[in-house]
Amino acid sequence: MTDVSEKKQNRFIATTQKRIPISFKKLEKIIQRIRIKTQTTDNKRRQIMYKKLSVILTIFALITIVVIYSCSSDEANPVAPNGGGGTKKIVFYSDRSGNYDIWTVNCDGSQLKQITTNSGNDVCPRWSFSGDKIAYISDSSGSFKIHIIDINDENNITVLVPLMAINNSSIAWIPNDADFIYTTDDACANYLRRFNTSTPTDIIFEDSSDIQYMPDCNILNQVLYIDGDCGGGSTMHIWKINLDKSGNQNITTNDGKADGNPRWDSTGTKIIFGENTIGAYSYITIMNSDGSGRYAITNCTGYVGDFGFNNSKIIFQRVKDDNPATGLYNIWMMNLDGSGLQQITSGDYMDLAPDIN
Repeated sequence: MTDVSEKKQNRFIATTQKRIPISFKKLEKIIQRIRIKTQTTDNKRRQIMYKKLSVILTIFALITIVVIYSCSSDEANPVAPNGGGGTKKIVFYSDRSGNYDIWTVNCDGSQLKQITTNSGNDVCPRWSFSGDKIAYISDSSGSFKIHIIDINDENNITVLVPLMAINNSSIAWIPNDADFIYTTDDACANYLRRFNTSTPTDIIFEDSSDIQYMPDCNILNQVLYIDGDCGGGSTMHIWKINLDKSGNQNITTNDGKADGNPRWDSTGTKIIFGENTIGAYSYITIMNSDGSGRYAITNCTGYVGDFGFNNSKIIFQRVKDDNPATGLYNIWMMNLDGSGLQQITSGDYMDLAPDIN
């Protein structure tokens, strides 16, 4: 019995010893397969992670490039204060073609372009609040009328015929981009009227015994204008009135000075205008909307154009060589304190009434 048991035991041990190495080999293979699969999975995960990281870095790089370009572009081409549009251009009228036509130019002086080419006089251009249209006054048909040109299609010109004759001093868009404030042309009885392009209707906006002209409207629906007597002089002052005709208020009451061409900044809190001491030439002056905080920029003689560069710069027409006797003007830009003077247009021309979109 003992021999049989020992034989069985020995056989069992031998068999177990044979099976154990085989099992370890299989286990090693299984472990190796698991490692291979794990490595493959990890590689795939790494590849996916690398792809995602690559996409993120690419997007970040593109954003960085766009930001850098935008910043450098805005420095050369100031951002428009009075609306969107994004074209960052100055519109003005000039005698460069032999008669007055509408022109545009970038704020760094590049891409000077003639917009109108008719034989009449096209004057006082103004950008719409949206920045995609330019309104101007033209006598190309024999009498002054309001013209609107689509900046994206310069052949698309709308001619508006208000009920009253138009004075060619200025027009002003209203924020809805459908109405205008303009000045009638009636000798010494000039007054403001509001013209609606969609109706169309033409109503008296402000009427008094004096003359009213050079209107400008802001995003708060407040209108600036000049009120003075027929002879001009020291009684030419700046007034403001709401579009609903309420709150008519005299802002400047200085004696011995003639104020002209007032313009709002984009927030409706600052006003820029030309201050002309009788017997002297015009200086650009800035004040708060209530007339306080008034100061003149006296380092150059010029006439007001518009706020630009998020209201941190002034676009204006400057007398050539600061000598009024030349009768010539170019478009310039400067900081609100008069520093940083930068010439935009040049030549012996009359570049007038700049307006930035």
